[in-house]
Amino acid sequence: MQAKRKFLPILLVAVALAILAACNGGGGGQGRTWFNLPSLPVNVDASGAASVYGIGLGQVLTPDQVRLLQSLGQRVELRVGHNGIHVYINGEDQAYLAWDDESAANLAELLKGIPGADVAAQAIPWLRRIGLGAAVNVPPAQGQPLDIPRWRGETSITPPAQPPQRGEPIVLGLSFDERGSGAVGGIPGEALAALLGTNPLQLDPGTIAQLRSLGLGRIAVETTPTGLSISVDGKKLPGIAYDATYLQRLRRMLPAVLGGDANLEETLGGVLEQLPNLNLALNVDLTGAPTELKLPDLPLKVGEDGSLEVLGLSVPGLTLPAETLKPLRDLGIEHLALSLSTEDVIIAIDGQTLPHIRFGPNGLNTLLGVVGGQANLPKPLLDAVTDAVLKDGVKVRLALAGDLADVAVPEAPRFTPADLGNLSTPVIRASVNIQGGRITAVGGLTAEQLAALGVELPALPPDVMKILSDLGAKTVDIVNSPNNLSIQINGTELLSMDYDAASLAHLLELAKPYLAGTPLEDPAVMKLVQDVILPIAPAADVKLHITIE
Repeated sequence: MQAKRKFLPILLVAVALAILAACNGGGGGQGRTWFNLPSLPVNVDASGAASVYGIGLGQVLTPDQVRLLQSLGQRVELRVGHNGIHVYINGEDQAYLAWDDESAANLAELLKGIPGADVAAQAIPWLRRIGLGAAVNVPPAQGQPLDIPRWRGETSITPPAQPPQRGEPIVLGLSFDERGSGAVGGIPGEALAALLGTNPLQLDPGTIAQLRSLGLGRIAVETTPTGLSISVDGKKLPGIAYDATYLQRLRRMLPAVLGGDANLEETLGGVLEQLPNLNLALNVDLTGAPTELKLPDLPLKVGEDGSLEVLGLSVPGLTLPAETLKPLRDLGIEHLALSLSTEDVIIAIDGQTLPHIRFGPNGLNTLLGVVGGQANLPKPLLDAVTDAVLKDGVKVRLALAGDLADVAVPEAPRFTPADLGNLSTPVIRASVNIQGGRITAVGGLTAEQLAALGVELPALPPDVMKILSDLGAKTVDIVNSPNNLSIQINGTELLSMDYDAASLAHLLELAKPYLAGTPLEDPAVMKLVQDVILPIAPAADVKLHITIE
């Protein structure tokens, strides 16, 4: 009876405050509520006992939970209103669930199809009209209580007047069928299992069935400079709103939330720092329909210790071997840019373009088959990766030193014709026979005849013969025409290379560390190649026919 007498005046005060708050509108948000009820004050002591307007509610939190709240702030306030669901810590708004008329209506419609969620679906329109909330107050862990300002109205993220220019996003597509079998961009999890030893994309079929029963078919999440946009089956849902300031507030809370895990704090802190700059789209399909994988611009940065950053985010536990990086750094390479598709490869190193490689019909698949055979990679995996990743092309920017902003995505280069001056076009016609890994004849002269003239024909390295065998090569034709070198296997072009003297010279410079044991190791031979052969090579008319027995 005494509790009832206490509660009646509290109720009358709450109603009076609600009427007064009606004059407050919706604050500084993008829209307005009809009126805002004051936040219900929930005062919690150090032991976790709570009270509302002096009415005890008993133990609602453990002492550990109270200490966690104290590490975040003295007041944690939840507000629901026209613009979304906000959490204020010590009066500061945090990243929040943002909705508008369209997304709120779609959320209500989605909730109607979920058993037991009808009440929530019906409440959403009213929650946007009548602002309400609750504020949990805890005593300070030490010192005096803060003077936290009273909530004055909804706050919201203001989009920039001039949104930053954004290119095509990186798209990561995942799909799962009713058995829980997953694929990333069309690459089946079973194919990845052959490489990783386990299927990383296998879900419990019961989980898939449960998600489908909620009306979820295709879920899309995309980053923007001011938040995460979310949709289900093409219908916009409430998203997460933030900007750099909001994310900084969230980052300050990481030590308390993560319990002192410095490594995880550093990783998540890096994610929060880069989040406004990320241009990503994640699509998850729960019907088994194929999804896309697009990498239009993938920025990578390698630290001095070999650590790797992708999209500005550190990749924990992944370090590139020193023996891989040393040759590149010994050459003074700082930046590398790569454009790869099923049709061609364009590579630029420190802004200088290398020869442009073009694949012939089925040339890339043929080469990947050879590489896969030598690396013991299953062909289904290589085919799936090629179809999923390279059909739209991949562009990679890699910084071994300096800033990634200095690395440009390479475009199709233009090459300069050779200037022969008064020289005639060099013409070379030759045929070569190879048998059992040895050159047996050149230009109609047998190895024995050439040996009698003091010319010893070398044996081909076993690796070269293995590649020719994997290619099924019976004949190889090497044809050089102006600014182009073509390689044909059994009469079909495998690949061609567009080049000029400058790009060829740059390629030769990069190859120097790997020329030990070859004639080019001789400085005199190298000088002959660089000063005499390279300048005229792009103009040479060469046809070399090789027969392999």
